[in-house]
Amino acid sequence: IQERMEKSAEIKVRDWWEKYVKGTRWRGCNMAKTRSAVMETYDALQMGKWKGQERLGLGLAMLREPYADDKLAGILVIGELCVPMGDVDGKDGFSHLCGGLEKAFREGHVCDWSTTDWLCTKAIGPAVARPANANKASVQRLLEWSRLDHASSPLWLRRAGHVSFLNYIDKGDKVFYNGFVKDLIAAAEAASTGTTERFAHTGSGWVLRGCFLADKAAVAACLERLTPWMSLEGLRSSLKKSSDKALQARLEKMLVFPVPTSASPSTPFQTLSPAWQSTAPSPSEASKNPRKKITVDGSTDGDSERKAKGSAKRVGGKEKGAK
Repeated sequence: IQERMEKSAEIKVRDWWEKYVKGTRWRGCNMAKTRSAVMETYDALQMGKWKGQERLGLGLAMLREPYADDKLAGILVIGELCVPMGDVDGKDGFSHLCGGLEKAFREGHVCDWSTTDWLCTKAIGPAVARPANANKASVQRLLEWSRLDHASSPLWLRRAGHVSFLNYIDKGDKVFYNGFVKDLIAAAEAASTGTTERFAHTGSGWVLRGCFLADKAAVAACLERLTPWMSLEGLRSSLKKSSDKALQARLEKMLVFPVPTSASPSTPFQTLSPAWQSTAPSPSEASKNPRKKITVDGSTDGDSERKAKGSAKRVGGKEKGAK
């Protein structure tokens, strides 16, 4: 996979992504070329005959590689090979996946918004939504990440606990269990309670935005409890689907820290690993998936998202035909 990616890498793609996602390193492959490298290798090495744990092991191993596009290749191995082939199904398969991912987060191999959000929407979400995994025990295992202690757990692990469910909010109770949406709201709240970390707020805001139409009262109450910590950016993201201007005005007046204290994790956590620091907002990211299309609508304001889309297309960072 890496040999194929190295041959197709472009300097202009590398330079754009390294500038946009601060602190990351890229070979210079866009999504289409990364996927081609994965699928060509799948055919060449007859990976369809491999044991499920071997395929999953490859995906998890690539998450540990230094280049962000190598990590993306690992995400595609998990999301577009392991998940549809049933490698992560059942208690053992899902536990193996979650254990490997948590280790990657804690060791600092998944340490930026780009890799985290791709992992959530392309791999973790589709994995937990599989019929064999769509149960309360599996859902709660992920939501527990969002409830982890802020001082001893990576920001990105906590973000992944709820962002992984973005594409399933509108029908979540039917896919998983009655009461799922309320549990998701509680997890998003836990991830942002007691912290002024910017990406904690944007992750929670992204999820709460999706939950708003399903349970307006619960989201409004959640946001009111979060006003001692929530930023204006996070609040407005949460209310993006709301037409209740009075609610928004009331909550904005209650904010204690309208502007986040830092674009990177809070000081106690920075001391654990500089790799977890981040300075860029999350853009939209959507691409063709031969098995299933996954659309992500971004986690920051619309202007930033539109600029990111336009720039990425100019350097080949998106696939043609992406929504």
